[in-house]
Amino acid sequence: MSSDNKTSGGVPPLPDGVWIMRLPVISTAHVEQATMNLLSHDNDFDLKVIPYPEGAIISIPTCWTDDGDPDEIDPDDADNGLPTELAACLRWAGSHGFYWLRLDSDGDVIEGLRTFDW
Repeated sequence: MSSDNKTSGGVPPLPDGVWIMRLPVISTAHVEQATMNLLSHDNDFDLKVIPYPEGAIISIPTCWTDDGDPDEIDPDDADNGLPTELAACLRWAGSHGFYWLRLDSDGDVIEGLRTFDW
C-alpha cells in the first residue's frame, strides 16, 4: 500500500492553495444578552447565524465588506432592524475584510466597541 498522498497518520496532506477561512473571535460582551438570545434562536435578522452554546458565528452583509455587492442593500440601510451594538460589531468585522464574525464568551474585547455586563 502506497502512502505517497498520506501523512503518517493516514490523513491526506493539505493541498497548496486550499481556501482557508479566517474570522475574528470577539467577546459576546459586545452585544446585549437579549441580542445574543435572539441570535441563538430563530430571529428576524437577514443574516446567516450558526449558534452554539458559547456564542454564534454570523455572516457579514457583503455591503460592509471589501467586496461590496452592488445588488445587496445600501450599506447605510443594512443595519435597519439590527440591534445597534450588533450592527457595530458586524461593520467592524466587515471593515477589516472579514466575511464572518464569531461572538464567543471567551473572545477578545475590542477597544472602541461597546461592552455590556451580563
